[in-house]
Amino acid sequence: MGSTSERRKEAEAAWDKALKAYAQGLSLVPENRENLKTWWKTQIETAENAKNQNAAWVLFCTAQKATNLAIVAESKANAAPAAEQSPLWDEAIERRREAEAAWDEAFKALAQGLSLVPENRDDLKTWWKKSIENTNTRLMVSKAESMAIEADGKAWRGLATDAGPLFDEAIVRRKETIAAYDEELKLWKRKLAEANNEVFKAWYKSEITRAENAKNHHSAQLAGLFHVF
Repeated sequence: MGSTSERRKEAEAAWDKALKAYAQGLSLVPENRENLKTWWKTQIETAENAKNQNAAWVLFCTAQKATNLAIVAESKANAAPAAEQSPLWDEAIERRREAEAAWDEAFKALAQGLSLVPENRDDLKTWWKKSIENTNTRLMVSKAESMAIEADGKAWRGLATDAGPLFDEAIVRRKETIAAYDEELKLWKRKLAEANNEVFKAWYKSEITRAENAKNHHSAQLAGLFHVF
């Protein structure tokens, strides 16, 4: 199986091939057959939209992968002996920043994708609007996590000094992150209640599980901050 980049290129090439075929089909329609032209134009719009959806979805998956790497980096920093933590916190902070940037890129791609949908194609707009809502929620959570991890790193590295204010800041940031996950959970639970498709239901359930696990992780980290002194 090829890499994500390779699969993305293959999908783009397939859609480009389909678009060329549709464009050629449209060019062969007699000038006075508007009803046939409309069919071909609709196929072109749908194919262009699918190509854009594929590109946006790849960015969503890339952001999720970056988030997973950030979680691993944070776990390593937390588990390391105090004398070895400083560079690991640098790594964890950098990975969180990368994850936040990836979610921001995915969100912008989705917004741009929606702007490219023809005004009269409400059937195509629905996917973009739902995806924008989902990704914006993930972006807000990622921003909160970035601030929480940065505050944690400063606090743990400041133990040799008067670190009280640093831990106060870390506690605030962890609470904000937990609150962000509460909002995300509300979103997925609402979508699950509204879903009438088993595939979407399964995905929303998996997102609820992921968000609950992440919230529990941050709650545990918060409890650890309270027991430092």
